Amino acid sequence: MPHIPSDSLLATAIAAVVPALPAARLLGETLASVPPIQKGDGSPVTAADYVLQALVVAGLRARSADGRVPLFGEEHADVLATSGRPDVERLVVDAIRSMLGWRDRAAALRMIDGDAPRAGEPYWTIDPIDGTKNFVRGVPVWATLIALRERGQITLGLVSAPALGRRWWATTGHGAWVRELEHESPRRIRVSSVQKLVDASFSFSDQTGWNRDQFEAIRAATWRQRAYGDFWSHMLLGEGAIDVSAEPKLALYDYAALVPIVAEAGGTVSQFNGDELPIYENESHPSFICTNGALHRDCVNLLNNRT
Repeated sequence: MPHIPSDSLLATAIAAVVPALPAARLLGETLASVPPIQKGDGSPVTAADYVLQALVVAGLRARSADGRVPLFGEEHADVLATSGRPDVERLVVDAIRSMLGWRDRAAALRMIDGDAPRAGEPYWTIDPIDGTKNFVRGVPVWATLIALRERGQITLGLVSAPALGRRWWATTGHGAWVRELEHESPRRIRVSSVQKLVDASFSFSDQTGWNRDQFEAIRAATWRQRAYGDFWSHMLLGEGAIDVSAEPKLALYDYAALVPIVAEAGGTVSQFNGDELPIYENESHPSFICTNGALHRDCVNLLNNRT
């Protein structure tokens, strides 16, 4: 994929997520008759996850100069095809055909995967529904996460939460922004200016996957704790509504879109041990902490039992 100016890439990414809400609403109505697949880790994946990823891939492909969509995505067609859930596969294929034009089963499933990245080639990451458990329960706190990795960095992040009516984005060097979708003009966002942990708000997804001592160290040191969860915690941090957010054991597609938004809003992002997050497709699942910057060293010290 050749280099394209960031404003064009941002427009491409935004256009790609526009169909997500109507598709999600339609497929959400099928959950009673076609319930989610349970992944090996116990988390759910719905027909909507697969279809939304295919829609985003199709949107990116339509505006790609060479017709390629190099991709590291959360969902994979082969997992769906071997899931033992022909009802989910049938719904996914039928929805892709309906929304993207008729194609045979194999072609419909291929739309989910995009193209395998070539060595050194920029590629997209997609988490089609971050907050699938909320989506299944009918809670509007879910989002489609898209990021672009090029030249060893994440240079574009987009978090689209259409059921909440909000979209956040950032490109390197151009600040972080939010648009409430009923308003025409986006506004720039900035992290808080809180300087002490005793005055800080801490948000987390849930306590699953945490080292208990680490969780209690942050909880005890902060003024207030909230379980906003998933992308929502980190976007509220970017907006300055909370001061510390953290999640353990994330994949690249879970956090790639969040990194530039938090950084361009003035915050700091790292692994729990203070190291940079790995910005490449990988099998590791690092733990992810965001702060307003002023609190970062104290948080990392607490997480690692340092004084």
